[in-house]
Amino acid sequence: MRKISFLFLFSFLFLFSCKTKKSINKDVVSNPILLDTVSVTDKAEQEYRASNTRHYDIIHTKLDVGFDWEKAQLKGKAWIKIRPYFYPINKLELDAQGFEIKEVCLYNNLNPAKIPVKYTYSDNILAVSLDKNYQRTDSFWVYVDYVAKPEDLPKKGSAVINDSKGLYFINYDGKDENKPKQIWTQGETESNSAWFPTFDHPNEKMTHEISITVEKKYVTLSNGILVTQRENADGTRTDYWKMDLPHSPYLVMMAIGEYAIVKDTWRSKEVSYYVEKEYEPYARDVFGHTPEMMEFFSTKLGVDYPWSKYAQIAVRDYVSGAMENTTATIFGDKFVQKTDRELLDDEQFAEDVIAHELFHHWFGDLVTAESWSNLPLNESFATYGEYLWREYKYGRDNADYHAKQDLNKYIFESSYKKVDMARFYYDDKEDMFDAHSYEKGGRILHMLRKYVGDEAFFEALKMYLTEYKFQNTEIHQLRLVFEKVTGEDLNWFFNQWFYAKGHPSLSIETIYDDVQRKTKVDIEQTQDITKYPLYRLPIKIDFYFKDSVVRKEIVVTKQKETFDFTFIHQPRLVNVDADKSLLALKKEDKSIEEWRYQYYNAPLFIDRQEALVKLTMSKIYLANPLVNETLKEALTDKSPVLREYTIDSFDSTLTRLLRVDLFTIAATDKSSFVRTAVLTKLNKYDYNAEVLDLAKKQMLDSSYLVAATAIKIVSKNEPKLAIEEARKNSTLTKGAVPSVLAEVFAELGEERDYPFFQNQFKYNSKNKLGFLASFQQFLIRCSNDKIAEGVELVKREVKVESSKYLKFMLKRFYTAIAEEYAKREVTLKAEVEKLKSTESATLIEKEYQLQKLIASKEKVDILMNELK
Repeated sequence: MRKISFLFLFSFLFLFSCKTKKSINKDVVSNPILLDTVSVTDKAEQEYRASNTRHYDIIHTKLDVGFDWEKAQLKGKAWIKIRPYFYPINKLELDAQGFEIKEVCLYNNLNPAKIPVKYTYSDNILAVSLDKNYQRTDSFWVYVDYVAKPEDLPKKGSAVINDSKGLYFINYDGKDENKPKQIWTQGETESNSAWFPTFDHPNEKMTHEISITVEKKYVTLSNGILVTQRENADGTRTDYWKMDLPHSPYLVMMAIGEYAIVKDTWRSKEVSYYVEKEYEPYARDVFGHTPEMMEFFSTKLGVDYPWSKYAQIAVRDYVSGAMENTTATIFGDKFVQKTDRELLDDEQFAEDVIAHELFHHWFGDLVTAESWSNLPLNESFATYGEYLWREYKYGRDNADYHAKQDLNKYIFESSYKKVDMARFYYDDKEDMFDAHSYEKGGRILHMLRKYVGDEAFFEALKMYLTEYKFQNTEIHQLRLVFEKVTGEDLNWFFNQWFYAKGHPSLSIETIYDDVQRKTKVDIEQTQDITKYPLYRLPIKIDFYFKDSVVRKEIVVTKQKETFDFTFIHQPRLVNVDADKSLLALKKEDKSIEEWRYQYYNAPLFIDRQEALVKLTMSKIYLANPLVNETLKEALTDKSPVLREYTIDSFDSTLTRLLRVDLFTIAATDKSSFVRTAVLTKLNKYDYNAEVLDLAKKQMLDSSYLVAATAIKIVSKNEPKLAIEEARKNSTLTKGAVPSVLAEVFAELGEERDYPFFQNQFKYNSKNKLGFLASFQQFLIRCSNDKIAEGVELVKREVKVESSKYLKFMLKRFYTAIAEEYAKREVTLKAEVEKLKSTESATLIEKEYQLQKLIASKEKVDILMNELK
């Protein structure tokens, strides 16, 4: 599963009120004070989370399902083949959440006739008394006729998976004309038992088949192969899907809706992309690398993609980022249903999600963590799959930038949460889905790869996938495989990284002794070793001389150590952690000359990034001509991230000094983020007629991000031109431009511009919340009737959910409207009072307006009370 963090969603909603920098987070990278704020529940207060005990084993599940759209219910029949796991059994319990049970019976393998049984159903458990004692050599079938009622289940969820109903009916009553009717499922963590009875635990494995009956206009998707499609006499169609390789129950899926299917192939296997019909022309732009990814991962791992097909489908109102259901991944529509222009500003996000979910088909689907405590076996690998794909397709610079972002996310989370990677104590299994299991885990795997070497690393992964295919594992089994390949006891590595919390903080100092001709490297571990490990850290150090680079390898094992190296000449640069693989916070002081030397000579993206961050962190540094020279040259750095960062670091002096270079970059740089950075910087520090002319031209840029920034600049300086441009683009609902148009209309628009907001709330499903503030500002300049119409629009299009942030935004919107109504009520009452002696038509009209206003205000008060 690809998690979508709160920080990402927040920045997505407010992209243009406060542009999110994806480049470098200085505070997160360099501030060790963040480590001191820890907030986790003590283990003594938590329950030990054991793996599910296997009393029985599901061999196969057969499902036959149909739907009652009006009630948002599933009518199902399930046949489940079961055998005792080891000990004899005479009863069993199936997970079945929120069911109406109609019939339960048994079949044995020799007798096709029903065998009646006694059963009870309570607390979401279907308990069945068997007709005899069954031995581990026996098997039998349980039949359940049931109705699943997901809408009756209590709403639960987490920051990553915000609901747990398992089965979702989208726009099931068809009242929302702007949203398609869909049905889809979400099984992780243990929610598939909300639509079929099963043992809903990750350490269960089974094959399955499913017959899905729908109206003919709908497309269905499920795991495995579509074997047959049968048209029925009542105008429906039954699709029969078969999954003949075992996988865990949480990976079972189905999705139903009106879709276009774009088909590819990989080694004769079907690869398909299910998108809403308007996005069919762009499906290959988004998903088109999938066959190449499958080939790359198969080759790199030495284990071919093991499943019968690979489908990817976009759904509305998804409760997470994406989910790696075996052979059929589900994505939230906002991340993969994009036009070609939107993809210009995507910065490979969609591609990362696609790589992540595909890599799960080896790590998570083929070999599955035996318990949620071992979730990093699934999510750390999928996160590292993103790195491997970027490294292969776009080069190490690109991959290392992505890895640095992962480190930043983990370090940020560690400022308030420090937990073991493998956690056997937690409040809720959903707590496992965090930046530890994902981003920290990916960085740990990268360190392991750098320590054992590429050949051993990928040989170990091949052995792990081969030995444990279609099985469940814990982290110790991964360790044992690496030990088998390398011949080395790796308990030290796994204990400090997977079975302990925290990370090292290093203070590094380098001194050259002219007399002894020695370079001394002092390394101190400054983390609190009463709480966190004293780490064993293999570190590579590169020493740079005039014509050569000498690499030395050390192992830090003490809290403070000094390493001496004898060289005839003083090194020009000492580069500790030369392969930039350490998961650590590092504090190291170097001279301006050394940081410049590192920028020009060290080979990696992170080398250059570290140097630029240090050279731009001080105004004193920025005033240095040598630093200015480096920053000018960094404007042509091969990494767009570093070009953007360099521009962002400019002060007013540098902006004016390098304005010619900046104008050239604005016209020629391929990165929309770099072009946007130029516009923003010129507008801030060197605004003049030339900058305005540049912004006017870039209002037509192919990138929505650049165009939006340009329109915003023009609106502040030539409002008439900006409002004209806004009206030309008022029907646009894609990309970054509508958010800026909303600001323009909020400040400069007239009541005739109301249809813009109407369209955004109806058709821009990705960013409804982002328009509330602008719409509020726009409405309070409109007539009473238009305000009332706007309130009804928000009530209809922005649904109240459990999200605290959503409620906060809606409350702020309604409060502003209520305050405006109150002001107008005071004014109208005063006007009525003055006209009372006249008994004129004007008085009657004013009294009518006052009554309507009061009624509208009361409606807003009701809406505000509903949010409490």
